[in-house]
Amino acid sequence: MNIACVLKGGPNRTISVDGKLYRFEMNPAAGPGFLNRRDQVIDGQKTPQKVWEAVSLWAQQGGRLDETGLCIWDRPPKEMLKPMGGRNYLLVGYEPGERGS
Repeated sequence: MNIACVLKGGPNRTISVDGKLYRFEMNPAAGPGFLNRRDQVIDGQKTPQKVWEAVSLWAQQGGRLDETGLCIWDRPPKEMLKPMGGRNYLLVGYEPGERGS
C-alpha cells in the first residue's frame, strides 16, 4: 500500500524587517515557511533570526495586515536598567515600543 501526504500551505504574507521585505506562507499546522522568488519554501535556517522574531511577534499580536497586505507588528518595549553594583540592576522603567519596519 502506498500513501501520499499532500500538504497545502497557508496564505502568502509579506513582512518588512529593517527595511527589507521577506515573503512567507503561514501554514496553520506547521507555522511559517519562507519563500524564494519562485514561491517555493526554502530552508528556514538560512533566514535571519530577526525575521523569525518579527514573524513570531506578528503572529502573537493577532496577525494584523495593512491595506496593502503587509504584516503589521510592534517591537516590545525595552527595559531601562540602572546598575546597582556587580551583577545587580534596578528596573527603572521601559522605553516605548515601536512599530516594526
